[in-house]
Amino acid sequence: MLKAIDAAKKIASDLDKQSYEILYEINIHSIFSPIQDLPITQINKNSIIAYIILAYDNDSPWIDIRKDRYENKSNILKSLNCDIALPVFQELLLNDNETVNNVILDYLVEMADWRWQSAMSLMDYHSNMFRFANQKTEEEKKNDKFNKDGVVKTLTTEYDIDKISKVNKQKGELMDQALLAREKADKLILEIKKEYVNTDTAVQQDLGFAFTETYNKRDIYSWREFVKTELIPKRKLNGIK
Repeated sequence: MLKAIDAAKKIASDLDKQSYEILYEINIHSIFSPIQDLPITQINKNSIIAYIILAYDNDSPWIDIRKDRYENKSNILKSLNCDIALPVFQELLLNDNETVNNVILDYLVEMADWRWQSAMSLMDYHSNMFRFANQKTEEEKKNDKFNKDGVVKTLTTEYDIDKISKVNKQKGELMDQALLAREKADKLILEIKKEYVNTDTAVQQDLGFAFTETYNKRDIYSWREFVKTELIPKRKLNGIK
């Protein structure tokens, strides 16, 4: 199957040609449709599409985390024969084009694989099981009374040892399962962080948030809306490029 990087190279090889079919082949045509709708030349549309993939895709050999990000992006545009002095490309370098920024965010969502949701589900399971295991049983609640100061006092009573042992055994098993889920989640998160170093660096420098940290969002689209409506406008307000 054609990869996004290969698609970008194919588009870059003939910037005059309509790129819809190339993008359709790997089912990312809808992501880039806002670029296709811009009132600019086909060459510039294709240049921007290729640029987004080359500048943010984790498989891109064009991302150089050792270089200044502005310089790195400038070199990517120059490799596409773009005149970076033109306003349309200056906006890309400064992340100052709302349409392009939204497409970048949509492309990041596309890159987030099954591990994002799996890590979140495992973290949820860990949290819920620990809370459940630490809740008092009905037997224990019956022996808790509030004094006049609102402090819980446990009354002395005879407990059914068999019941308590059974409950504690079940709680212990739940905690073991919770810890196992957390270990699996941490392993997935570590994999994500190691694998997406290039994209993480690019997004952190350009948009001000860590792409790999989005595993802790239950719905990955929620952080996309947050970045669109709060983070990017706030960076502009503070004069951060």
